[in-house]
Amino acid sequence: MPIAPTYPGVYIEELPSGVHTITGVSTSVTAFLGYFKRGPMKNPSGLGVATQVFSMADVERNFGTLDPLSDAGYALSQFFANGGSEAWVVRVASGSPVASAIWLRDRTDATGVPVLEARAASPGSWGDNVRVEVDFVTTDPAHRFNLVVKELDASGRAVNNETFRNLMNDPKVSNYAVSVVNDGSQLIRLGPLGSPLATGRPAPTGTVSKDLTTLPPLLATDDMTVTVGVTSHGPFTLDTPLPATVGDLATALQKKIAPNAVVSIVGSASNQQFIKVIAGGKCSRLHRPSDRRSRDQAGARRRPRQGECPAVCARMANGRRRPSLAYVGLTPSCRTGNG
Repeated sequence: MPIAPTYPGVYIEELPSGVHTITGVSTSVTAFLGYFKRGPMKNPSGLGVATQVFSMADVERNFGTLDPLSDAGYALSQFFANGGSEAWVVRVASGSPVASAIWLRDRTDATGVPVLEARAASPGSWGDNVRVEVDFVTTDPAHRFNLVVKELDASGRAVNNETFRNLMNDPKVSNYAVSVVNDGSQLIRLGPLGSPLATGRPAPTGTVSKDLTTLPPLLATDDMTVTVGVTSHGPFTLDTPLPATVGDLATALQKKIAPNAVVSIVGSASNQQFIKVIAGGKCSRLHRPSDRRSRDQAGARRRPRQGECPAVCARMANGRRRPSLAYVGLTPSCRTGNG
């Protein structure tokens, strides 16, 4: 800015220089490449993805908890424990890793047409523990559906839950299932199927009762039968004291039909409440540590052995696969119905 002299004397005016000072850059940023049980690997162009992390919490959010087989995971843990503040992580694997996937069909029987594909958000055997449930307890039960996504630990306990409500399988609407789920889910990616695109709803998972917000009177002599898919459990009578609430009824039914099915309540007491019954048994897949590592790194599609995973995929004599009744898991070698 020009100087405005106000009295006699010497004035100094500094002019901006075209020479810019070289700014120093951080020399503590480190790159880590290695095996991780989950996390991004490639972008849509097929190139590797580098993920910026600033803490071990960022690492676990993107690549899962510390895995005994991951040298890079332990290196990152030590890096942040000893003052590291910024790193870039690249998950690598040999071969062609695949993500666990399943087709959601509009019917639970053999005539069901695939309408959506649910695929684990990243390759690896971790996706075998993802479960997808569908129900019609929505603001418009005739046209919309809810999608519940769960990730289970080794004991079958849900460690991650995601719920997407009032979805439609129509790309022209704002609540299009593919867009809503892919924008909000950390566990799965939905994809459309068919040419032209299928617009039907996926069939509900398990069996859902009528509205039980007001529980009808129950008698000790009442015979009850619970049907899941094509399998009936009962008839049986309820133990005394008789259930007084929907929650009590769900608990009583669970005692009667366990371990063949899982009973839960959907909806809310202030709106509508339903009892949902899902075929029991989770997919128990046993892997030695070396098996799991080779699978995640090489991405081999191993077929389940006979009886290994009956709740998800059962091989028939002619080599085809039949859908499980309900509560299907995402498996890389099985594409089944969502009964």
